[in-house]
Amino acid sequence: MAVSSMKKLSLFALKDDADLLINQLMWLSCVELHKADADEGYAPCDCEKEYALTSQRYERIQEAITVLKPYEEDKKGLFAWRRAVKRDDFENGKELYYAAVQSAEAVLDAKSELLSVRSEQNKIRARISALNPWANYDLPLGYTGTENTRVILGSFPVTADTDGAFGALYAESDRVIAEKVSEDDAAVYYSVIVYGSDADTAIKTLGSYGFTRSDFPTGSGSAYEQINSAREELLTLENSEKQIIERLMAFAADIPDLEFACDIASTEVVKMKAHSLVSTSASTVYITGWVPEKAVPRVTKVLGKSPCAYEFSEPGEDDEVPVLLNNNKWAKPFEYVVKMYSLPRYGTFDPTFIMSIFYFIIFGMMLGDVIYGLFLIFGGFVVWRKLDVSRGVKDLAQMFCFCGISCVVFGVIFGGYFGDLPIKIMQNMFGDFSVTNVALCFDPTTGTGPIYFLVMSFVAGAVHLLFGMGIQAGILIKNGHPFAALFDIGSWYVLFAGIGLFFVNSTVGAVVALTGVLMLVFSQGRDAKNPIMKIFGGVKSLYNIVNYISDLLSYSRIMALGLASAIIASVVNILATMPAGGLMGSIGGKIAAWIIMTAILIFGHTLNLVINLLGTFVHTSRLQYIEFFGKFFEDGGREFEPIMPDATYTRIEDETLISEEK
Repeated sequence: MAVSSMKKLSLFALKDDADLLINQLMWLSCVELHKADADEGYAPCDCEKEYALTSQRYERIQEAITVLKPYEEDKKGLFAWRRAVKRDDFENGKELYYAAVQSAEAVLDAKSELLSVRSEQNKIRARISALNPWANYDLPLGYTGTENTRVILGSFPVTADTDGAFGALYAESDRVIAEKVSEDDAAVYYSVIVYGSDADTAIKTLGSYGFTRSDFPTGSGSAYEQINSAREELLTLENSEKQIIERLMAFAADIPDLEFACDIASTEVVKMKAHSLVSTSASTVYITGWVPEKAVPRVTKVLGKSPCAYEFSEPGEDDEVPVLLNNNKWAKPFEYVVKMYSLPRYGTFDPTFIMSIFYFIIFGMMLGDVIYGLFLIFGGFVVWRKLDVSRGVKDLAQMFCFCGISCVVFGVIFGGYFGDLPIKIMQNMFGDFSVTNVALCFDPTTGTGPIYFLVMSFVAGAVHLLFGMGIQAGILIKNGHPFAALFDIGSWYVLFAGIGLFFVNSTVGAVVALTGVLMLVFSQGRDAKNPIMKIFGGVKSLYNIVNYISDLLSYSRIMALGLASAIIASVVNILATMPAGGLMGSIGGKIAAWIIMTAILIFGHTLNLVINLLGTFVHTSRLQYIEFFGKFFEDGGREFEPIMPDATYTRIEDETLISEEK
């Protein structure tokens, strides 16, 4: 398939009709707008304030929804379907939208109050925690002593030598009274009364043993009184918190309306962003954009009924044309793989369809197991057809669903049914060693199976590489370079054909291979002016056979991934069936055996499927990117991004996305 052809849309209209036109283009969902560069007298649309205000409203509503979600009573499941709305209801929801803006502000005010209340609660709890060690201390904490004495409150670490500390203090002064107030896991708390003139010496002496003073405000009451007062404050704050939460729970009932309004707001942001791309004069506007050629009739039908002047033109040489891939229903999900690498440059070849066939085959070879494939088919189908998820997730799920079919096919060929589970059950649980193979062709894990598997991998790789080279030859011919296609690509085809024929008929193979070598020698240095350098350049090109061999060896990873999956599955089957086999003597033993086996099989094969599914996805993609795309792919495309309603929480029944029309 090819990259969709694009047409450049140029549109002039009255300034008062700009909003109507942008709205119509948005609902068409097949027009990408870009910055309009018009003639003198036009300037960019001055809508920064409106755009900022609209964005702020959207962000406030979105934040309010996030705040209310924990208080929602009727919580939606992870895969709940979005609320379905008609386009007319969506467009006419401005009244609900402005009400939601007010509700969002009220919710965020409540959130601020709640944060403030909880902050105060934390401060009070910290104060109570600091006061608790002094709860049994009778004197006011702010009491510092009499005219001739000083009261010092503080604590030692639990590991401190308190006896040594007070021994040293008593050695310096006999006018000291020390009382242990309390002890916890962190510290030991003391009240020390000393003569006023000895206070500084006492603090210094105790400090050398790790003593830390606890300072309290002058005039503060006892710890007991302060704790009670703090608890009353805390109770008042808890009541306030409860009231705020009740308000938030009441607001949470309006989450569906807020979500609806949020989508309206996000769509308004899209429209305001579109306005910023428009050039305006005193009375008119100029709008430009890109439209897929197949969507031109739809756009023409709408604009033909609108008060505007427009035209469609071919892209210019300096235009940065967006890329929209155009593939059939089979290949479309595999666009996900192409986009992970890079979109092809506009006007170049889209490899998605051909790549999808090889991806399908190689994926199945790597994860060739009937049961694993059925899981992929079922799981992919459920996500693809039954869940309300994003377009990208649906494409990935559909691709895995298709690849699951390939896994089933190669699972039958290789005899993979949860690995070799049927064989292990017969051998380890029933003692029947006559069953050794259930594969339609060969078991890749036993006997000569790995050799056959490696040969199959190289054959698949060779075909893959030759197709990539063939695509490059086709591109050269299309671009008017048939000579280059014949000698740059065809020469290698002849050489490879000769190598293959050599194993059938050595004489014929040698002649054909030599023909390919001569074609390369006398053609690959053709750009050089010196005759000797022409020949040298041709001879030098033969070194590229090393690169082709290296590329072909990369396909051994097909066998490696396939064997890894099959062998891990076999190990799981051994662990599941051998212990269970020893319990098969009685009815109770048989029941226990099947329970043990089932538990081990579920855990082991789930882990194996997850790990090898990831490995298969990564390495199958790598073979496309490095070995296949490397032969012809021209990257650098920018994805086509049409202006369209932005609905996260709602499903607009009238919305028709360009990606869903392909």
